[in-house]
This record gives sequence, structure tokens and C-alpha cells, in this order.
Amino acid sequence: TAWLEHYPKPAAWTLTDLATDVLVCPLRPVERFRDLRPDEVADLFQVTQRVGTVVEKHFHGTSLTFSMQDGPEAGQTVKHVHVHVLPRKAGDFHRNDSIYEKVGLLSLILLFDHGDCRWDDINLMNQVLP
Repeated sequence: TAWLEHYPKPAAWTLTDLATDVLVCPLRPVERFRDLRPDEVADLFQVTQRVGTVVEKHFHGTSLTFSMQDGPEAGQTVKHVHVHVLPRKAGDFHRNDSIYEKVGLLSLILLFDHGDCRWDDINLMNQVLP
């Protein structure tokens, strides 16, 4: 099940997919991290911190991976800023950095279309949503 949730911060919201991870996104869609205003950066990471605490507890994790790809050479495939929050446990991946392959393959990705969100991959949506 996936859902959107607004937090009491004015500039960030989350997309939750309990099968994989959580995305924390600024309300104002921007392509690059450098395009965020200072207050939006603060809100984005305050919400990310709060969400991380909940995700780690919900999944009985012992650690978290936070991931953001900023620009095409960094692996950004969707042109809006978002932070992945992934719960971690000892031994969850044989190679610790394999988590980044999971982020690229299994995460829900949103594209902004005139201020509204639409799913990037309808097949992925059908796998996740009931």
C-alpha cells in the first residue's frame, strides 16, 4: 500500500511504500538540490529525520540509508529532488552498497506535471497498489 502524507512542515511531504522505502519530497518541485531555498532544505531534512525514526522503528531496523541522486551523472533519473529513506538491518545485503541498486530498481518514482504528481511507471504502480 502506498500513500501520500503531509507533515507539519510547510515545504515537504512523503510518499510511503511499505514494501520498499519512503520518499521525502519538497512541495515545490525543483530539478536540482541547489534550486531549493534554505528554508526548503531545512524542512526537507527535518522531515527526513522524523520519517527516518518512524521507518527504522516500523521495520525493526538498526540503521538507515538516506539516498539522493542530484544530477544525471549522479544517477538522477527523475527530474525532481527527493530523498529515499531505507531501513537497514545487519546482513540485509551481502555487499553493503548493493542497497543503491535496490533504490534504482524498486523505488516508486513520481514526476511532477503542472504541480500535480503522476506515476512514472504504471507497471510498478500496479505491483504496489491494491
